[in-house]
Amino acid sequence: MEHYLAQLIALNTVSGSEDAAAIQGTAQAARFFSDFLVEQGLTVLEIPCATGQKSILGLAPQLWHAPSADLGLLLSGHYDVVPFNPSDWHSDALTLTQRAGRFYGRGTSDMKGFLSCMMQLAHESLAAARVSYLFTCEEETSMAGAQSVAALLSAPVITAELCAGLTIRTKEHTTQDPQFIAEHLAPLAGRKFALTVIGEPTQMQPVLGHKGWIARDLIITGEEGHGSRSPIIYSAMQSLPLVLKHLEKLQNKLQRYVDERFEIAASTLSIGTIKGGQSYNTICAEITLGLEVRPTPKLSLAKLNELLEQTLAAINADLPPQYPARLNAPYPDTAAFPEGPSADNDRTRYQNYLKLLNPQLQAKYHDALASSYVAYCTEASWLQVITHECIIMGPGSIADAHQANEGIDPSELSACAATLQRLASKFA
Repeated sequence: MEHYLAQLIALNTVSGSEDAAAIQGTAQAARFFSDFLVEQGLTVLEIPCATGQKSILGLAPQLWHAPSADLGLLLSGHYDVVPFNPSDWHSDALTLTQRAGRFYGRGTSDMKGFLSCMMQLAHESLAAARVSYLFTCEEETSMAGAQSVAALLSAPVITAELCAGLTIRTKEHTTQDPQFIAEHLAPLAGRKFALTVIGEPTQMQPVLGHKGWIARDLIITGEEGHGSRSPIIYSAMQSLPLVLKHLEKLQNKLQRYVDERFEIAASTLSIGTIKGGQSYNTICAEITLGLEVRPTPKLSLAKLNELLEQTLAAINADLPPQYPARLNAPYPDTAAFPEGPSADNDRTRYQNYLKLLNPQLQAKYHDALASSYVAYCTEASWLQVITHECIIMGPGSIADAHQANEGIDPSELSACAATLQRLASKFA
């Protein structure tokens, strides 16, 4: 595992970056995973997303031998990482470094540690195992990688149009012919994975649900002019206090959508960025507030968007008509991930999976952990459509994620590898 982890840390896979090194590193990582999975005898799909980066899906050959069965186990993790400032690190962020009994490097916890465990399992796995492996791109920005995978595998019929731009690889053959790919994938259409494990850093504690996430740019307008012309010329700053009052009212409405399974039980609104103005002596023509909302499963995306539109209408009713505010969505909305078993799932089987993942769990999974429901968001929101059951669990801590000097305890990697081996044995 350490060998794989060192290779992954050395790849600069900063998400959404325009830096040439990060763009090249991300492309190299996709090829690295693709080559590796082909070497292990899997059927590999290279699936581009809207940004041009690729997610890599290695499918077990056994899936074509039992067309009536589910698709077995899917292990999934994202290979992109958040930006880092080298001066904040005690060692090179792109070199795996061991000191004081821990591994350090960007992505060790979030989530290249889990990816190294996936690679170890793929290398050692039984040839007959129905275990597949997904390495996604762009999770840290738009989750576009998971969206592209979900769109393909959730389609009731896999068409050549859906396969345009894809590459399929085996040891014997590589092609981008969409008709060939569609025909080859046809036996998988309409089938789901039995279980998907997404290896976000949870200190190897299963997470059963999380809040959703939406982002909005709230743009407040005015006119630009020389500072000496204020207040004759209307500044966007004059609208800001009123806008903030309406956002406070929205926040109060969101407090009604409570789910006590979460440490922060209510749906929440926060302002992450404020941008605007040109200079001290120029009247501000535009202010952009970067908002995020994290809805609990009690608040649907449809209802949340209705509340946002109502808030925007109320804001504009109070503003001068020639200076309306507007809302833009920079990323697709991500729904909350609900409690694992739904109406069509086998609850007993789900509980058994949880006990297998963590032998210390009680028989009743909802009594197992206070941290089973979390406020951060994962690709489970998108991948749940291609799997009967989904659990979020991996080595490392969310407290280390996105931090300078990100690290992980090697014992957690060993525990993760052992857990994945136990789980894979159930799909042999």
